[in-house]
Amino acid sequence: MVEPPEKDRQPPDKAGWIENLAKRSTGLPKDEASSSDTGSQGEKSPWAYAGLGIQFAGTVCLFAYLGHVLDRWQGWNNWGLITLSLVAVIGNMYLLIKESIKQDQPRKK
Repeated sequence: MVEPPEKDRQPPDKAGWIENLAKRSTGLPKDEASSSDTGSQGEKSPWAYAGLGIQFAGTVCLFAYLGHVLDRWQGWNNWGLITLSLVAVIGNMYLLIKESIKQDQPRKK
């Protein structure tokens, strides 16, 4: 059997990593076979939730900075800062509530 050249082959652990990243980042339900990040009981580790706080703070800081830049560019009186900060907080609260509801649902066995 003829094997493909080395440059065309991907290692088995890196094959399809983009597709897996896209599946994980959409928030859609996972396949049963792809639940490798959950424990044997189906619960996430505390480290999985540690990123939520960092994401929350980072998103609010980014949107506040963008609002500040928008205010300076348009000559507004902090309306962009306030509006974009509230959008970031509301969006992050939605994601936090969605994650907690997903955690509280009974697991399939």
